[in-house]
Amino acid sequence: MNKMKSYLFFLFLLVNVQSKAQINPINNNDSSSFKYFKGTILDSKTKNELTFASITVSGSNISTISNSEGDFLIKIPIYKQDASLIISYLGYKDKVISINNLKQEKNLLYLEPINVQLKDVVVNGIDANKLFSNVLNNRSKNYGDSAIQMIGFYRESIKKRRLQEIVDLQQILSEKRTKRFLGQTVEILIEKESKKSNQHWSGRNSENVVTVFPKGDYKVGDFVMVKISDCTTATLIGEAVGFSEMN
Repeated sequence: MNKMKSYLFFLFLLVNVQSKAQINPINNNDSSSFKYFKGTILDSKTKNELTFASITVSGSNISTISNSEGDFLIKIPIYKQDASLIISYLGYKDKVISINNLKQEKNLLYLEPINVQLKDVVVNGIDANKLFSNVLNNRSKNYGDSAIQMIGFYRESIKKRRLQEIVDLQQILSEKRTKRFLGQTVEILIEKESKKSNQHWSGRNSENVVTVFPKGDYKVGDFVMVKISDCTTATLIGEAVGFSEMN
């Protein structure tokens, strides 16, 4: 039980911090140094959406892919606005378009299908031991001994999806946590007046769950027994039935 409490508390803190920082990735700070462009990648003949097409800013490692509906969103630094957007997809001719010609939203970008003639491939048998020996002997040519640095990117669509998964999980766990108190009478320490109603007290039970109930003749600092009749994912709602033995 203690492990579950610790997990819920950690998850609650994690979601609160991340949701405040990331729930709206297009903020004022971003808008001063970046521009966002949205659009859809389509087949020029069938007008069907092209899923997982590659979208890259020329001369950079800035890249993304279209989603399962052909839609994409890409964030481009202001200093790259004179570059071009390169869209590529297997079986289609690459499309290059100037970023200055893009709209902020609803860009419809069409790719032309092409036939690619593949070269013949000849497969020859080779001794496995010899192959492995060649790999070892050529290691110094293929792998350097010095440290290297590589630049990658992390698609914001993935970041948003993973954050939403955490939020959804936290909602499920929180709902289970509060629903198990329905119909029970719990001891509450009154802490303050409810933020939503000056006719209700707000307090917490022994498991630190917020509980609200009508004020009645009670005051801040009292220990009160409250019968729980309703709840949200974070709050218990009920009626005071008397003082507890702690008073």
